Amino acid sequence: MTTPVNAIQSIVEWSKNLPNWQSDALRRLFVNGDLSQEEKLEIIDMAKMANGIVLDPVPPTAIPFAESHAPGQSHSKDIIYIRKIRDVKNVNALASGQTITLGAKGITVIYGDNGSGKSGYSRLLKRACRTRHTEKILPNIFSKSSTPSIPEAVFDIQVEESGKEEPLYWKEGSLTPDKLSQIAVFDTHCARVFVDEANTVSFIPYGLDVFPKLVNLFDTLKSIINDERTLLLTHDGILQELLGEHEVGKIIASLSSKTKPDIIEALTTIVESDHQEYKKLDVAVKALQVNDPAKQALTIRQTKQRISQLRDKIQNYFNRLNDTAVQRLKSAWQFAKTKSDAAKLASVKQFSGEPLTGVGSDAWREMYKHAREYSIQNAYPDKPFPVIDGGSYCLLCMQTLDSDAQGRMKRFENYVVDKTEKEASDSKKAFIVLFAPIKDLRIDEIDPTLIAVIREKNSETADLLESTNQHIMEVKDSIVATVKTGDWQSIKQLKIHILNELKLMIDSVEEEAKAKDKLVKQEEQKQIIQKHMELAARIKLNKNKASVLDHIKRFKEADCLKNIIDSLNSRPVSTKAAQLTQQILTTELRNAISIELNCLNINHINLGLKPSSPKGNTLHQLVIADTKNTGKLTKILSEGEQHVIAIASFLAELSLSPIKGGIVFDDPASSLDHKWAERIAERLIKEGNERQVIIFTHNISFLLALYKYSAKHQVKISSQNLRRIASSSGQCHDELPWSARNTAKRKEKLAELSQQARKAYKDDPDSDEYQKLHDQFYSGLRSTWERAVEELLLNNVVMRFDSGISTQLLNGVTVDDDDYLTVFNAMSHSSAGISAHDHAAEQHDQINTPDDMDSEIKKLKEFGKNIEKKRKETVARRKTNIKAPTH
Repeated sequence: MTTPVNAIQSIVEWSKNLPNWQSDALRRLFVNGDLSQEEKLEIIDMAKMANGIVLDPVPPTAIPFAESHAPGQSHSKDIIYIRKIRDVKNVNALASGQTITLGAKGITVIYGDNGSGKSGYSRLLKRACRTRHTEKILPNIFSKSSTPSIPEAVFDIQVEESGKEEPLYWKEGSLTPDKLSQIAVFDTHCARVFVDEANTVSFIPYGLDVFPKLVNLFDTLKSIINDERTLLLTHDGILQELLGEHEVGKIIASLSSKTKPDIIEALTTIVESDHQEYKKLDVAVKALQVNDPAKQALTIRQTKQRISQLRDKIQNYFNRLNDTAVQRLKSAWQFAKTKSDAAKLASVKQFSGEPLTGVGSDAWREMYKHAREYSIQNAYPDKPFPVIDGGSYCLLCMQTLDSDAQGRMKRFENYVVDKTEKEASDSKKAFIVLFAPIKDLRIDEIDPTLIAVIREKNSETADLLESTNQHIMEVKDSIVATVKTGDWQSIKQLKIHILNELKLMIDSVEEEAKAKDKLVKQEEQKQIIQKHMELAARIKLNKNKASVLDHIKRFKEADCLKNIIDSLNSRPVSTKAAQLTQQILTTELRNAISIELNCLNINHINLGLKPSSPKGNTLHQLVIADTKNTGKLTKILSEGEQHVIAIASFLAELSLSPIKGGIVFDDPASSLDHKWAERIAERLIKEGNERQVIIFTHNISFLLALYKYSAKHQVKISSQNLRRIASSSGQCHDELPWSARNTAKRKEKLAELSQQARKAYKDDPDSDEYQKLHDQFYSGLRSTWERAVEELLLNNVVMRFDSGISTQLLNGVTVDDDDYLTVFNAMSHSSAGISAHDHAAEQHDQINTPDDMDSEIKKLKEFGKNIEKKRKETVARRKTNIKAPTH
C-alpha cells in the first residue's frame, strides 16, 4: 500500500518539474490550506519575475515545496504523545498561564460549553499538527494592545518507548516541529468524505486533496492575470489618432511586442528640411481644398443628407396625422364610447339607490383602482380583494364595515369585473394607445441655416417649408379637439405636397454632386496630398513617441503574461491526481474502510467505490454496491450516516499509516443523533487501546457515553473541563461539570464543601458566606442522591443522557423497604436544607451545621456500601436460582 508519506514524496517529486513559483504555491496550500488575496498577488509577482518582467519592489524568493512543508511527514519512528499544552499566547481569547494535561495512550476528553475556549485550542492543534484544513487563529478581540501579536504555545511531548519528555515550541509562521506532525486532527472540515458540487458522497485519499485546491488556485490566478493582460493590450486614444493611409498608420495598425523600437525611432527623426517641406505642402493642400471638386462634392452630398433627413422627419409627422391614422382613431373612439355608454347605463341601473352619485364614472373607477392596489399591497396582502369579512375596515375612512358597506363593496367588485365594465375599460385603453402618439406629438424646429440653403435653390419650396410646422400643429390640434367634441367632420386635411417638392430638390442636389465628381484632380494632386499626410503623421508620431514605445513594452509584458497563463494548465495536475489516486486507493484501503463502516454499524448498506474524475478533482465516489439504485447517496444516506462515513474513512487511513501518533477529534458527535453519537463514542474508546485519543466536546450525553464505554472496554479515560470567566476563555479544570460527575466524584465535592463551610461557620455562623456554602452543599446533596438512585440503587440500568436501557444489569437490582426509607428521608433532609424552597421563617433558625453536613455524607457512604453488598448477594442468588433466558 502507498502510505500517506509516500503520497507526499510522490507529490514532491512531481513538483520538481513545476516552475519554482508554482511549487511555492503548492507549499502554501499545504501549510495554510488556502491562500489569501495578498498571497495570490505575491505568487503572480513571482511568476512575472520568472518570466522576465522587472518589478519594484521585488517579490520574495519562491520557496519550492518539500516534504518538511506537508503535515504528517514526521520521520521519527518513535510514538509521540502530547502530555501538556501550555504557555499559550495570542490565541483567540484563551487565558494565559493555563495548562491542559493530556493522558498518554487512552482517552482524554476536553469538555467545555460554547464559548469556553474549545475552538481556540482546536485551531491551535490544527495549525501545529497534521490536518487537511487549517483555520486562521484569530486575535483576542478583548486585548488592549495595538501591536499585532503572534500566536505561540509550548507542547510537552512524551516518547512512548523511553518515557522521556521534552518541550516543543510552536510559533505561527514557523515550521511545525517534526514530532508534532505525528498528531492527526479531525473535524467536519477535515472529513475524507464530503458532498461535492455533483451532490454525491465522495472520497479523496489523504494528501491528494491538494490537487483540486491547486486547480482552483490556477483558475483564480488565470482570471486575475487575464484581466491585467486585457488592460495591457488596450489601445488608447493616441494609437487611434495615429492610424491612417500612410506608413505611420500601417506601423501602428500592426503594432505588437515584436515591433522593433528602431523603426519608431527612424520614423520620428524629423530634421529642419522636413519641417520646411511640410510648410510648403500644407500651403499647397489648403489651396487644393478651396477649389477641390471632391471636397465640393462631399459638401453638396452633406446638404443632400440634411434635406433627406428633414423630409423623413416630416414624413413621420404626416404618418401620425394622415387619413388612415385618423380613420383608425375614429373607429377606436366610437367603439370605446359605445362600450362606455353601456357601462354607464349598467352603473345607473345597478347603483341608483347608492347614497352618492357617479358610481362607475372615470373618477370613481380611478379611485376604486387605487383602493384595490392599497388593499392587496398593504392593508390585506394575504386576503383576496375585497376584504369584507367580520371586523374588516373601509380602505378610505378606516371605519369598520357594517353589513350595508360589506354588501356595497361586493356589488362594486362584481360591477368592476363584469364583462360590460371590462369591455369599456379595454376599449378605452385601446383608444388611448392610438391617441397618445397624436396628442403627444412634438415638432422640432427646422434649422434656419438649412432653410437658407433651400431658399438659394428654390424660394417657393423654402416658403412652403416655413409654414409646414404650423400646418402640422393645426391638423394635430383639430384632431385633439374632435376627440373632445365628437365632430369628426371638422378635422383639417394634411397638405402633403411639401414632400414631393423636397424629393425633387434631393434629386437635383445629387445631380449637382455627380457633376463635381467628374472634375476631381489628377494624380499629381493626389501625390501632394499623400506627401502631406505622411509628413503630418511622422510629426505627430514624434510628439507621441514615448507613448508608442510604452505600448510596445506593454505588449511584451502581455506576452509574458500569456506564457504564465499557458503554464497554469490544470490538465497535468488532474492527470497526476488520477495516477496517485489509483496507486493509493488499493484493495487494502478499501477493505479498511469497509471494516470501519461495519464497526460503526453501517452494514445495512453495502458501499463500494467508483472512480470519478471531475475537472481537477480526482476522487472516488461511494456507491451502493450490488443494487440497481442510481439515486444520489446524499438522498439515500442521512446526514449522520455521511458524517460517520467521514470518520470511518479517517480511521481507515490512519490504520494503514506507519505513523501511530495521537489523534484529535473536534466535536465528533456534532449534529449527530443519540444513536450515531453512541456508536462513535464506542469506536473512539476502542481506538484508545491503540493510541492517544484527544476529544473536544460540548455534548454532555456524548461525554457520559465515552465514560460508559471506557468502563465496558476497560480503556483509561481522563478529562479536563474548560470554562469562560468574564472575557477570558480556556480556564482549565480537572473536574468535570457537576452533571457529568458520578456519585463518588460528587461525594468528594460535598466533602470539600463541608470543609469550606466548617471554616466559614467558625468565623461567623450567620454570615452570607456560610449561607451560600450551606445552600450549595444541600443542593448538591439532593442531586447526588438522585444520581445514587440511578447509579447505585438501580445499578445503571436507566441513566439520564443514555438512549438505552441496560436490562442485563437488572440481575443486580433489588429495592427493599429500608432502601426506600433511606432515599426518601435523605431527599427530604436535603430538600429542607435548601433555602431556595422558601420554607417558613422559623425553619431558617434551624439552619444545619457542618456536623450535620458530615453526617449526611456519612449516610451517603453507608448507603453505597449497603447497596454494593446487597448487589453482590442478589447477583449470586439469581445466578444460582434463576436460569437466564436464551435468545
